[in-house]
Amino acid sequence: MKKLLAVVLLAALAFAGAAGAEEKLKIGYVDVRQVLIESNTGKQFQASTEKTGKEKQNMFAAEEKKLQALKDAYEKSTSGVKKSAFADSTIVKSLSQPAKAGFSTPDVGF
Repeated sequence: MKKLLAVVLLAALAFAGAAGAEEKLKIGYVDVRQVLIESNTGKQFQASTEKTGKEKQNMFAAEEKKLQALKDAYEKSTSGVKKSAFADSTIVKSLSQPAKAGFSTPDVGF
């Protein structure tokens, strides 16, 4: 009986000692923003992204200039054209006026 009690007591002390030596649970995290800013791969990615963005901006600016030139040429070519008889018609005038207040759509009965 003494041997059994001694074994149980030793086992209890062993588990108590292991529990006391156990470290607290630590949870880590990774700051992705900081990694992207400080790592070489992150710096390369940022540089390539900025380069691509500038290329796209330049492309859009060139397209915008082309479209503006086309618009100016069109407006210049149509500036001397008289209004057609159709543009003076009462139908076009009535369609271009805003709807009257209180106008409602017919009830279809759905």
